[in-house]
Amino acid sequence: MLEVSFLDLIIFAIAQLILFWVIFGAFLRDSKNLKIWGPAVLWKFSKGLNVLDKIANAAPGLWKLYADLGVVLAFGFAGALFVFRKRSLGVRISLSILAPAILFSPFVFSLTASPLIPPFLYNIIPIMLFFFGFAVLLPLLLLFTAGSIIVNGLLLHQPVMAGAAPAIPGVYVRGSFMLIPWYGWFVFPILIFVHEMSHGILSRIGKIRVKEAGLMLLGFIPMGAFVEPDDEQLASAPLIPKLRVLAAGSMANYALALVLMLALIPVPTILQTTGINFEDYYDHPVIMDLSNGTSACNEMGKFLDHGITLIGINGNETRSMDDVINMKKSFKPNESILLQTDKGNFTVNTTNSSAIGIRMMEQRYKPMPLYVSLIWYLIKFTGLVIFFNMAIGIMNLLPLYPLDGGLMVEAFLEKKFGKHGKTVTKILAYFLLAVLLINIAPLFFVSGGGGCA
Repeated sequence: MLEVSFLDLIIFAIAQLILFWVIFGAFLRDSKNLKIWGPAVLWKFSKGLNVLDKIANAAPGLWKLYADLGVVLAFGFAGALFVFRKRSLGVRISLSILAPAILFSPFVFSLTASPLIPPFLYNIIPIMLFFFGFAVLLPLLLLFTAGSIIVNGLLLHQPVMAGAAPAIPGVYVRGSFMLIPWYGWFVFPILIFVHEMSHGILSRIGKIRVKEAGLMLLGFIPMGAFVEPDDEQLASAPLIPKLRVLAAGSMANYALALVLMLALIPVPTILQTTGINFEDYYDHPVIMDLSNGTSACNEMGKFLDHGITLIGINGNETRSMDDVINMKKSFKPNESILLQTDKGNFTVNTTNSSAIGIRMMEQRYKPMPLYVSLIWYLIKFTGLVIFFNMAIGIMNLLPLYPLDGGLMVEAFLEKKFGKHGKTVTKILAYFLLAVLLINIAPLFFVSGGGGCA
């Protein structure tokens, strides 16, 4: 796992972009199929777009309902009342209750996994999510949970975790809360394909021409695919078809994640029946990062360059990250803890909140038989597909330009308030951009190599 600081990552991204333009700049300017879009390059093609019509015409009614659920995903119960407004009152109310309740339940179950969401919000968030959807909930979470915690921590010079961070497979950005294995790169084509195909299909159902499709490159780095509807036709389309086109991408990612989550439900039972137990292959967890200013950082920070294998705590062996988590439950504030590692034994003190100060760990495994290894990778890869599709599908609903959520909010406000709606959307987008930068801010205070985050 490559480990870099956020500033190192930015420098690398700019350097490879400059190198790409030095080598291929002249060729790109003369090519008819390549378009320069800011720092990115769009590789466009128009052949094969008739496939979208065939898929759209197969079941247009189902596709419309599917996209309507995408609007519900964005705006919750309020969005459901709007998209189902032509149904009878009883059906309208029933669908408006059932749709968000079913859609949001998987996300609600995962709330407690986030260290940035205070426990007192666990009961409030589902209510807000049900009534207003992700387009309203996400900005509030970024502002009042992660954002407020980060600002308070930075002002008081306390260790804080970034509320948002780049997720790059095979690269650990110091100070981040995500550690994505290298094979996560294979998730992006799946994620992008279902997202953009859904945009294209709903464009055709709404009688909006799809001009082109293609791939987007940022230097040598493939950033995704795109489907380009006719801008004029999309802008002049009625509100409901326009919202369906914009919501379809996130709904595709969310739906794929839900289907795969259901597919994984019987897996533990199947593994138990076949006698496969991944815990038999657990090695010790490796500490990748420590919180700056903690006792653990002061004692062990200089050994972080290549990770610190955690062998035991207070004489008890730690074979997995779950072992560490379970042991932490019995710790008291400012208690002395003995950590046994491959770098030696260290006596550290817990923080006022009874934490050791470990920011990031990675589970290591002993060698597995080939068939067990293949099954393990397949399950882990499926988990990554679920994670990325759920995360990108939801984050894309932020009311922020140029995300679909921002365009949906703009379309709705323009319909209701005319040109003033666009002004309100821009003000909201700038405000959210500032909030997002606050959530990223802790990454700028972390150095690369050695020391703690």
